[in-house]
Amino acid sequence: MPVVEATNNLPDPNSGASPNPSAQADGAAPGGPSPQIGTKPDGLPDAFWDPQTGFKQNEFIQSYAELAEFKAQHAKTFENFPEKPEDAGKFYTLPEQMLPEGVTLPEGVQFQPDEELLAAALPVAHKHKLTPEAFHDLVRGYNAFELARYQAAQKDFAEDGKKLGARAAERRKAVADGLKGLVGDKAGFIDTGAISSQAVEFFEAVLDRVTRQSNVVPLNTKRDNEPPPEKAPLFDRLNPKSKDFIKAG
Repeated sequence: MPVVEATNNLPDPNSGASPNPSAQADGAAPGGPSPQIGTKPDGLPDAFWDPQTGFKQNEFIQSYAELAEFKAQHAKTFENFPEKPEDAGKFYTLPEQMLPEGVTLPEGVQFQPDEELLAAALPVAHKHKLTPEAFHDLVRGYNAFELARYQAAQKDFAEDGKKLGARAAERRKAVADGLKGLVGDKAGFIDTGAISSQAVEFFEAVLDRVTRQSNVVPLNTKRDNEPPPEKAPLFDRLNPKSKDFIKAG
């Protein structure tokens, strides 16, 4: 039986070389550099890739689940979304709560929906495919803005009324009634809850002149006698319940 001769191709146990050459090709030796992780796949968002560890599987799974839930909810929300803008009123309705949380309507004040504004807003909401919740938020925000403007105007009106004294409300009403007595429905535009003190004083001066002339001598007629004694205040002369009431004209 032949004797097998030792070969010098075997590695020296003391040399530190690996007895398996493929081990050095496939991975790093203990204590060496980290193995290669490849490159980021095309189309994969950076949020799901770590240069040190590679693909972030847990984060990807969580994100996918959230996206799937969002798409399902979106499909449910717009299940009955109309194709035509003119049908948007069937999808978008006014909210039951017309003001944002924490904003209250003053006593005696009610909302009157602006039909023209609503008709203009519906096609826009349809175009941008707003959710009903977003549409409600816009309605509430607009109402809060209008309420703030109304309250500011009321505050200014009350402050302006101080210039007319304690009987400001009576003087405003007297002016409105006096003008209606002169020109009828043509004076219907006058709002006693909005007429300024300056306007009241102007109309008082006009009405005072008219009532004096029309109840003493005809207009454009020269007076031959002494002027009559001073009359009661205009707001009393224009008040039908007053003993000093004199109808103009």
